[in-house]
Amino acid sequence: MNWHVEDGITLGTFGSLEKHSRVKAAFSTRKGGVSAAPFDQLNLGRNTQDNPENVVENRRRFFQTIGVRESELALQQQVHEDTIRYVTEPGTCLQTDAQFTDQPGIYLLVTVADCVPILFHWPRKNVVGVIHAGWKGTAKNITRQTMEKMEAQFGGDLGDVVAVLGPSIGPDHYEVSEEVAGQFDERVLIRGRGPRPYLDLWKANGLQLEAAGVGNIEYSNLCTFARSDLFFSHRKSGGKTGRMLGVIGLTRSLRE
Repeated sequence: MNWHVEDGITLGTFGSLEKHSRVKAAFSTRKGGVSAAPFDQLNLGRNTQDNPENVVENRRRFFQTIGVRESELALQQQVHEDTIRYVTEPGTCLQTDAQFTDQPGIYLLVTVADCVPILFHWPRKNVVGVIHAGWKGTAKNITRQTMEKMEAQFGGDLGDVVAVLGPSIGPDHYEVSEEVAGQFDERVLIRGRGPRPYLDLWKANGLQLEAAGVGNIEYSNLCTFARSDLFFSHRKSGGKTGRMLGVIGLTRSLRE
């Protein structure tokens, strides 16, 4: 990821995505907003216990900084399931955890505070999308399903798809129960550190992308738990914290 500080807001961009002239993509941090602890500072999550006025101001600042109008946003009511939607207009999709579009001027959002945010672009078809992959969605193969649904809709090989796994909880800090671990391949579990296993959501989703035939996978390798100075972490905070946003869309022109 490439880091920028603009108008006091720290955000990350992805060279592998933005090398394509029509793609605009960014990921927020917790730096640069107006919220007080424990939501300090740039809490962009509307479904938190933060003062709603602070969230409105934070979102205004963030979207202004990246040059996106809130009227252009396609929101998700994420529910940790595996519902995937093709989006053709801005608005809110209920009970959805993955979206993709080939329509310019629509910016897709994924909201996280430990779950894996995946932003992707299919240059051959000029399609972009987002995936919200917590352990439940990952166990349901949401990432592979999204790629397969996109492939079925547009046709063609996914070898030139670029997928980026943004900041999320890393395998060194994601201890899970045996009940949760039992839903995953042993290849993505780490045992022997203690009485319970650790789950590698990065590897689990990477394997799904590989299985779908995605040819270009980029890992940010940034752990929200370990870097709670920069990111919100639901687990590190005990559940009371803010949220980051991953955003991706196709601009209406080459130099919008």
